[in-house]
Amino acid sequence: MNVETTSQKLVNGLLLEQTIEFLKTKKGENAVSELEKSLGPFIFDQYRMYPVEQLILLQREVVKSAFGSESDEGYYILGKNAFDKYAHTLVGATLTNISSSPIEVLKKIQDIWNSVVNFGTRKLIEADEVKGKAIIEIADDPRNYSYLRGVIEGGLNATHVINPSTKIIYKDNNKYDIEITWQP
Repeated sequence: MNVETTSQKLVNGLLLEQTIEFLKTKKGENAVSELEKSLGPFIFDQYRMYPVEQLILLQREVVKSAFGSESDEGYYILGKNAFDKYAHTLVGATLTNISSSPIEVLKKIQDIWNSVVNFGTRKLIEADEVKGKAIIEIADDPRNYSYLRGVIEGGLNATHVINPSTKIIYKDNNKYDIEITWQP
């Protein structure tokens, strides 16, 4: 799978592999083979970095194939799945096994993301553990925001947070805030 790019934004091959595995689980090996006919062979190395454009294209096509059309809900489900798979890797398990406190997990969000991408910022800008609410600011990340919502909820689920939920509360060209709530 080759995508023309001049971007310096890179993602870990693990994210590409997980996206293919998601499609295989949802629709079977034939769906993967059909997609390879249009995009080329899916040969990724989880220890190598790839242009983010490859991931964006692959995610778009996988969401269309798995759900019939491109949708925020499809990206959200893909994001939740991605974090679940990531949490079962050595790096993922190490970084997410830091605390059962949602605030402590969210404070580590930039470290967790840095293990799979080399771009963007994610920072906790508001946190109230008693109310079960936090806000994360994400900037310079071109991936679908519904996918990122799913990743965040998946991360909180992986650390046994009760009923995590996310929503976009502010969006600008290159930056948005995600409000996260959970049962305290």
